[in-house]
Amino acid sequence: MKEAATQILAKWHNRTMQRLCDGLNLLLDNVGETLVDFAAKSESVDLQTAFFDAQHLLAMQGDTVQRNFREELDHTEQDPFNTRPTHPAPGEETLSLLERDAYERSVALETIANNCILRNQQNFHALKQRLSAIYGGKKFQVDTLPLNPKRIATSFEKAMEPLDVPSKVLLILFTLFDRYVMSEMDIAMSEINHELADAGILPTVKYTIVGSKGRNGATRRDSRTDTRDSEDSDLNDYADPPSFFEGDAPSGIDAPSAEQTMRAITELVAAKRRRERYRALGRNPTEYPPTSPVESRRRVLTALDSPKILQQAPNPATQLLTTRDNKVVVDKELLLRVRNTLRKQRQIINSLMGGAKNIGEREQTAIDVVGMLFEAILDDQTLPPQLKTLLSHLHTPYLKIAVSDPRFLNDAKHPARKLLDQMLQLGMRWLDPEHLRSGIYPTLQYCVRKVIDASGKPDYDHLEGELMRKASQLEQAKKISEKRTLEAEKGKTMLARARETAESATQTLLQSHGLPSSARIFFQTIFTDYMSLLLLRNDLNPQHINCKASLDVAVRLIESLEANDLRQAQEAGEQLRELIVMLLPHYQDKIELFLRNLGKSREGVSEAPDAPTGTPAHPDREPPLDEQEAQRILKIPAGTWFTLQRNADEQPLMVKLLWANPHTQRALFVDQHGLKRARLSLKEAVRRLDDGSLKQVEVKPEGLFAQILGSIRKRLESAPATGTPQ
Repeated sequence: MKEAATQILAKWHNRTMQRLCDGLNLLLDNVGETLVDFAAKSESVDLQTAFFDAQHLLAMQGDTVQRNFREELDHTEQDPFNTRPTHPAPGEETLSLLERDAYERSVALETIANNCILRNQQNFHALKQRLSAIYGGKKFQVDTLPLNPKRIATSFEKAMEPLDVPSKVLLILFTLFDRYVMSEMDIAMSEINHELADAGILPTVKYTIVGSKGRNGATRRDSRTDTRDSEDSDLNDYADPPSFFEGDAPSGIDAPSAEQTMRAITELVAAKRRRERYRALGRNPTEYPPTSPVESRRRVLTALDSPKILQQAPNPATQLLTTRDNKVVVDKELLLRVRNTLRKQRQIINSLMGGAKNIGEREQTAIDVVGMLFEAILDDQTLPPQLKTLLSHLHTPYLKIAVSDPRFLNDAKHPARKLLDQMLQLGMRWLDPEHLRSGIYPTLQYCVRKVIDASGKPDYDHLEGELMRKASQLEQAKKISEKRTLEAEKGKTMLARARETAESATQTLLQSHGLPSSARIFFQTIFTDYMSLLLLRNDLNPQHINCKASLDVAVRLIESLEANDLRQAQEAGEQLRELIVMLLPHYQDKIELFLRNLGKSREGVSEAPDAPTGTPAHPDREPPLDEQEAQRILKIPAGTWFTLQRNADEQPLMVKLLWANPHTQRALFVDQHGLKRARLSLKEAVRRLDDGSLKQVEVKPEGLFAQILGSIRKRLESAPATGTPQ
């Protein structure tokens, strides 16, 4: 027994170490947004600087923190069953009032560790009893247990020491540490007690905390309850389940709800399977023998827990579940392999159950519908390939959820369905294939791993909260980036228009006068720059009093030069110099040189140029586009989403139309984070709309999950008509 228990403990120990490190990964992925939020709300400039500096430091040194944490854990766990603590408890080494900041930090960690112990008090008690039985009556305390909260907290504190982060930032990090890392112990403690009890080591010790408080304060059962305590409750829940075949919604409703669609899907799947089963038996497909729901469900759940599924059909997209890379390419071949693997997994599950005939109608329907759901997700052309391959890891966990809880197929508000819909919607909205780590992808990874670890009973409230919190942070950052991008683009446009107007005004001044070359150069360079800036300051209005005054002085200077009235020219030149130097002081020396040369001979006087034809050339404008074609872009509301594919071999990008400028005939597109991704001429935008490389994304109010269910329903409804299984 001791040898088997030692193996269980060793596997649990390695698994939990990895979970803690994964939790720290998620902390490091999210701490930047949290620190930016704190900086935005700080009134002190010094404090804002400290938060921004810490954000940059953690972004650069995140891998170092991760490595230090793992090394500290390895060091403290060299002898995980030592009866004396290997390190002092957090706070014990910093009791001096001269080290108040360090003391506060350590007290914060000690509080976090103690809270974890209190949350899992019964689990720690049960583990101490079981370890004592394994090791011949040896006494254990919480501080001497393997991977106890105080060892973990001390490891994190030591991992952060080399970074020299300010105390206020460390307190924020410690709070996030409790949220992302220490919370992993809640599942880990229930898990090890569950495994040791199943191995026959004090199986009657009660360790489950019934009615414990979740992160949102709601009362819930632990996600790893002992089957001996919960089995009767589960069977009662299943004894009288709601029917899959209740009446349809009232007529007259054009768009069915997700709940109605799911009910229709289950009816179609069940009817199709009954036809096939009883056609082979030569029996009436409307009559079938009853199957024990309890036995059927047990048989299916046993098959779903079998390690043979992952051994014989491992998901080929494992990298997407663990990667910390910023860019991962997913090709069509990998998507096809994932799809075939999911289908093979269901075949293995079916064989482990002894075939479809050995399980009930409800369980078989659940397996079929969930299988079609994930195949439809993989086939959906609007979803990013990285999102599809990541969510494919939920195939078996969602089979378990659908079989365990009949409400999954009936209730559109079931938390598992809402969670998957959120991951689809937010993934499509915030996943950036070019910069995975800066979007919502790390949070999606965290949620998928949590669902996998929860063995069919995830903490939906916690996962939904994590997704919405991250989405809120991304939305806030996106608004700031979009504002800056739009202001920069409008600034460039205003500058171009001001320059164009100034050049036109200068050309008009010079076109009917013969002037020295030096004067023409002065007006075409210094004066044009001055008028451009003056127009920018006065809303591009050439009739503004300041603009008219400057033009009047320029006209006097030109007419005086042409009449060879040097005294009047000098006076006008001095007046113009004062006006220009007020806005462009660095031009003072050049203007004074120009004025000194006014008295020289009029050699080099050039004839007045011919009057220009048409409007002056502008480097940012293409030839005018047909008005009707231009309106195809100009009428599209700002904020409309598109997929943009620059090259045939590149993955399409999600972009949003931020601004269509009728003056420059340019359309500005930004990505999910508000950063400029494309600036297309209206002509090119129209061409891309026609060839399909720019496609408008239609966002329907019912959500992606309902759309996918609708596509499954249509496919099933077409099957009887064609006679071919879909």
